[in-house]
Amino acid sequence: MKRHFVHIYHTFRSKFAVDAENQQEAIDKALGMFPDCAAVRQGVMGMVTPAMDLSFHEQVGEGYLVSEDAEEILGFLVDEVGDTEHSQSRNYDADGKPLQSGGKAVSIVGPERDTVLAALRLWQRLGGASSEEWDIATNGGSHEGLDDAAVDALCERLN
Repeated sequence: MKRHFVHIYHTFRSKFAVDAENQQEAIDKALGMFPDCAAVRQGVMGMVTPAMDLSFHEQVGEGYLVSEDAEEILGFLVDEVGDTEHSQSRNYDADGKPLQSGGKAVSIVGPERDTVLAALRLWQRLGGASSEEWDIATNGGSHEGLDDAAVDALCERLN
């Protein structure tokens, strides 16, 4: 039996209270606060240890409310202990399925997600694509392409 290090990539949500004229300005103000909040980052990391002391919010400053686990796993990286060259390290998606070599878990939101969804629906409507696109979809034939049911399932996961 081998010892493994499993890195779980997950999302944390940090909440800030800001006064702004509109939502974009609110985002800009919160982002302006976040990079300087070493205590927030320390607090997020500290969530795996016993509870933070009550002075934590005072250290962060006005506007910061809380950081908590967003309960979203983005993916995994598994290393084998002793494999100093990381030749056995592998990336996995949020469901624990291996990613192709060089793959990484990504978060697709907003316009990017909407564009990917539209492209997937177009793919379904056209019944596939040219040999060039099929080559991309199958990574040069290294795996099978997705059928309509698999595309539907992917669209549901992206939504």
